[in-house]
Amino acid sequence: MITDFYHVAMAVSDMEEALKFYRVILGMRVVRDRKLSGHVLRVMDGVPDSAVRAVNLSYGGTAEIQLMEWERKGRPMRPDALQNDLGLAHGAFYVKDIEKTYEDFKAKGVKFHCPIQVSGTTLKSVSFEGPDGVRLEMLELGPDWQKAAFESFHAPEPRGGGKP
Repeated sequence: MITDFYHVAMAVSDMEEALKFYRVILGMRVVRDRKLSGHVLRVMDGVPDSAVRAVNLSYGGTAEIQLMEWERKGRPMRPDALQNDLGLAHGAFYVKDIEKTYEDFKAKGVKFHCPIQVSGTTLKSVSFEGPDGVRLEMLELGPDWQKAAFESFHAPEPRGGGKP
């Protein structure tokens, strides 16, 4: 039986650049930094004749992000990838003050896909780009987020007092 969530792994082209982003901009801390190789890695990950530097990062909870820089690089993400393409779509982070965080990230050169989106008193969210084109999202939960149906998270805001 599964008991908890451990990590999501992302292949990166440049570990030092990725660490700057996840540590300096996102404020995560390194939990483990190690080099992996050998038979088990080849069998589990299906990358023959290669080793990987794996760095796990966290905010202190049990969930982690694992950055993996392979000695033998793979293919880059498709630059035209969309959210509905198959595979991992994005990673999301909770924030306390999305407007301030948005401005801080913009000042640090983070590329956003859109302005902050507001779903009533349910939540505010915005998506942005991480290293190697990984799509990320930040969310600020509003006071009614637990009462809201999932569909209302992405319902458009009413404009001019009328219904959307």
